[in-house]
Amino acid sequence: MRCALLVVVLACLLAGCQRVEAPAGDGFHAGRVVAPLPGEGCFARLRQLTFGGDNAEAYWAADGRRLVFQATWQGGGCDQIYTLDLATGARRLVSTGSGRTTCSYFFDHDRHILFASTHAAAPDCPEPPDPSHGYVWPLYPSYDLYRAEVDGSHLTPWIALPGYTAEATTCRQDDRILFTQVADGDIDLYVAEADGSRVRRITATPGYDGGAFFSDDCGQIVWRASRFKEPAKLADFRALLARDLVRPSAMDLWVANGEGEGARQITYLPGASFAPSFLPGGRAVIFASNWQDPAGRTFDLYTVAIDGSHLTRVTQGGGFNAFPMFSPDGRWLAFASNRYGRHPHETNLFVAEWRGEAEGGEAIPTPVDPYMADVRWLADPARAGRRVGTAGIEAAADYLARRFAEAGALPAGDPAAGGPSWFQTFEVTVGVRLEKGTRLTAGEERLRPEVDYLPAAFSASGPVAGTVVFGGYGIEAPELHWDDYDGLDVRHKVVLALRDVPAGGNEGVFASPAGRRYSDPRYKAFIAREHGAAALLLVAAEGEGEEALPPLAADAPESEAGIPVLYLSRASAARWLAAQGSDLATLRARVEAGDPPVHGVALPHLDGEVVLARTRATTRNVIGVVPGSDPQAAPLLLGAHYDHLGHGGAGSLAPDRQAIHPGADDNASGSALLIDLIGRLKAAHLRRPVVVAALTGEEIGLAGSSHLARNLPVAAAHLRAMLNFDMVGRLTDNQLTVFGTDSAAELKGVVEAACAGSPLTCQVGGDGFGPSDMTPFYAANLPVLFFTTGPEADYHRPTDTADRVNGAGAIAVAKVAVAVVAALAGDTPLTLQRTGHPLAQRAEGGGYGAYFGIVPDPAALAGDGAIAGVTIAGCRAGSPAQQAGLAKGDVIVALGGHPVANLRDLAFCLRGHQAGEQVAVRYRRGAAELTAEATLGKR
Repeated sequence: MRCALLVVVLACLLAGCQRVEAPAGDGFHAGRVVAPLPGEGCFARLRQLTFGGDNAEAYWAADGRRLVFQATWQGGGCDQIYTLDLATGARRLVSTGSGRTTCSYFFDHDRHILFASTHAAAPDCPEPPDPSHGYVWPLYPSYDLYRAEVDGSHLTPWIALPGYTAEATTCRQDDRILFTQVADGDIDLYVAEADGSRVRRITATPGYDGGAFFSDDCGQIVWRASRFKEPAKLADFRALLARDLVRPSAMDLWVANGEGEGARQITYLPGASFAPSFLPGGRAVIFASNWQDPAGRTFDLYTVAIDGSHLTRVTQGGGFNAFPMFSPDGRWLAFASNRYGRHPHETNLFVAEWRGEAEGGEAIPTPVDPYMADVRWLADPARAGRRVGTAGIEAAADYLARRFAEAGALPAGDPAAGGPSWFQTFEVTVGVRLEKGTRLTAGEERLRPEVDYLPAAFSASGPVAGTVVFGGYGIEAPELHWDDYDGLDVRHKVVLALRDVPAGGNEGVFASPAGRRYSDPRYKAFIAREHGAAALLLVAAEGEGEEALPPLAADAPESEAGIPVLYLSRASAARWLAAQGSDLATLRARVEAGDPPVHGVALPHLDGEVVLARTRATTRNVIGVVPGSDPQAAPLLLGAHYDHLGHGGAGSLAPDRQAIHPGADDNASGSALLIDLIGRLKAAHLRRPVVVAALTGEEIGLAGSSHLARNLPVAAAHLRAMLNFDMVGRLTDNQLTVFGTDSAAELKGVVEAACAGSPLTCQVGGDGFGPSDMTPFYAANLPVLFFTTGPEADYHRPTDTADRVNGAGAIAVAKVAVAVVAALAGDTPLTLQRTGHPLAQRAEGGGYGAYFGIVPDPAALAGDGAIAGVTIAGCRAGSPAQQAGLAKGDVIVALGGHPVANLRDLAFCLRGHQAGEQVAVRYRRGAAELTAEATLGKR
């Protein structure tokens, strides 16, 4: 402590500790103006508010003119609560003067003050902790929360809860109270309404969660937490807690929404970080920490963005600086510090005019900064969603090649003059073009393409001829007791169906994710085809004005629907219906009311033709290598796809919005992680080379990984394993999922050991098949791993933006990945396994219906649809497909009597069957066409 005091004294001498005249206009007269310490460029000026004693935790009134704080005066008892008028300097005691108090806040529009106190249990100060326990904080069970008027009158208990109840903060928008309580053998955060009702626990991980704070809009909270993975540390925590003590030696910061959901750690620093609060706007946090001196007691103020980037030091000079809080207008920062103290251990209150951390703070580089810069660049709207075949993805490929080189990789792509290039180039289908010859007439009316109608990208080319009949929503869903085709004969007719699903009909059964799947226009085309329809027209019944026709864009790699499918303008449908004395709104209402006569409303006879042509473009994998000390050793392969959905389309989970889908988590997060990993692996000096591949075309059927699996820089048999990183930017509750650990007998132990040495908890398991880029490599008999933080609410939506990526969490994932790579770089053999344990499906995009157990060949899916059917890359062990005798290379062409032209046909067929049913499977094996009986399973 003497060293810390000496630093403060020297700083005082250097700064002069003299009074500095304040410019007019701040309106503050409490205390006096003093000089910031050298290097504190964030402060335009600084005012010391108290002089002597121990003053801390000063929090602002909503009017920005008063503070409420706790203080112990020289020779006094223990902390009491005071208010300070910054205009006059007047100080008022709010608490009783008995017991110990802490954590006071204005609330109820500044009419009341909330704080914790022990005075009801005893008027004296509680006993301090036994020093034999080391440096610990007491958690006095006699602490309860009280409210009082601002002058201290009408003091009443706010809520009566057993055990330690303190560390309360308030939401300025609705006066919700967020507080810490010891209950159920843990220390957790709770939130309640202003009147003490609806108390709910919002943290549940063992450890100390406390010191929370709301953002300005109360949409976020930040707090400090101690979490324990090691059994010995957790046991020590619980033993101390049983004595109402806690050891605050290791604490980090967490952020969540206002109800504690989506919790994510934003600092992974040594030492203790505590007393966090938000900067104005809620995009960054200011806090106190000793992370640069974790064994000592020098605490300074720092800021950090809520994605973990831009760590900045605010205060200098050593000593103790803590409890920062911004005024409501963001102009002033109140904090406690022992600078300029006249006595040892003295802590006073200061208020600084804030210039901004970018103006004068000390920027502290961390790996999160370049990582987030890469994510932001890739997910910038200028990249237009990085769809294959666009300028945005081409720019992204060039950017990744440059960043791979800067990180230390060497090129390992296609041959070029002077050696390998960075790129592996190939062709894919990227679009659908409307050809001359496309025409449509309704009776005597000639309809205009792209105005009155537009074919769907998955439409078959061919004649459109037949009488139009209205078919409701075109849905057949027995499990939801809905069938728009019941009693309706559509053979050789054109079905007119509403887009989307019923909004409120049948008691809203279509509101669930399973029900929403029936909005899929490909499913509606499949059902219409199965009922013998000649074509399908889809029309939007909702929206103001004319509904835009969906653009003609290739959204998936599968074959066409088998019948012409066209989107019809609402105006055209309205003209047809008006001639029948009806309209779309009336028909929709009758359908949702379950009115049978609405089915089969006769409309005009159509005659026409759909002529479509698929367009192709070149696209590029970006391939680099981090050389190992032994060039002959079997290399490892790391991959992450960098393409996304462009402006949306069928892969979007916001299908009615034509907007840029930035793809920040999916998968700018994984692409940027490759860059970080290159630097780490280069520094590790591993024996084995590591090939690093940014893969294109994942969203159109694993096109890039399929091409790479067939065209590796080294022979496939010489490759040791493939590690895939897809959606690693939304780490929540420090939970990382690593699939594929069952693909080799040794992988589970390798991954678990790497996770044990990190703050993360890893869920492991699953074979190597799944909806991402490791699948082609597992199909080629290579062990694989799939790192992901899982899908989230923004998956495949325009809201998957860079500002929602958890950069600090991604770097924590990178450290686990490097530990896994280092372990696999040794000589331990990897024993390939085939198991019956599939990967979990992605949110809202997984399978449905009965279980069959095949893994489709992504190379066949990525083609032009020349291969009719579904080519099998593999069958899961023990699956119905394997038991029926199907094998890799077989092509399924029918199931249960229904033709299967593509993967969606197969999925729709399975949707119509239940577990336990026996179905005939027709398939091709070489030149032979065979039939097998399969008993379907349950998902």
